[in-house]
Amino acid sequence: MQGRCAWCNQESDELKEVTIVTPNRLGLQPQPRTFQVLPQHEPDLRRYISRLERFGLLFALLMLTISIAMVLAAALGKFAFIPWLVALAGALVIVFPFTTPAAVSRFGFKTSITVVRFAGGVLLVFGAFLKTM
Repeated sequence: MQGRCAWCNQESDELKEVTIVTPNRLGLQPQPRTFQVLPQHEPDLRRYISRLERFGLLFALLMLTISIAMVLAAALGKFAFIPWLVALAGALVIVFPFTTPAAVSRFGFKTSITVVRFAGGVLLVFGAFLKTM
């Protein structure tokens, strides 16, 4: 079957259909979803989805908490906390590089994870930069 690998986005006719129960963006409501993947990348995809199932909701709640904390810090005039919260958000994105379905369909899981981790690194550096100001 000709198509693109969901993991590496490489075109191939050696793809294997794999059905995995995946949660939605918030880590809830798991539903079976079928991916086309090269056989050598199936374990990587299963590991990533397993990690998403275990930590997806925690990630969403932590990002929500950090966002609310930034707004509260700004409202209360505690601007010294904002760089720490930005850096914390960056570190969280590096540790849990959960991507959007749109990015996965465009780039594949592997490249999307790299892009998300890079964005987390940018947030981390930006937080450090804000701390020096």
